[in-house]
Amino acid sequence: MELHWHCELCQHQDVNLRKGNVCGLTGNKPNFKNTCSTIEFGEKRKQKVIDTNAKF
Repeated sequence: MELHWHCELCQHQDVNLRKGNVCGLTGNKPNFKNTCSTIEFGEKRKQKVIDTNAKF
């Protein structure tokens, strides 16, 4: 999984004009290998599921 797709579902995602997609907790670009230990799902994930289901 590409890191930015993983982060798109997380409540901690932040977008920085200089750095791009960054973690709102660290202020840095994502640097995990497979999964992030601090990912927190919420409304962003719920909306993504609704949008994906609507396509099918």
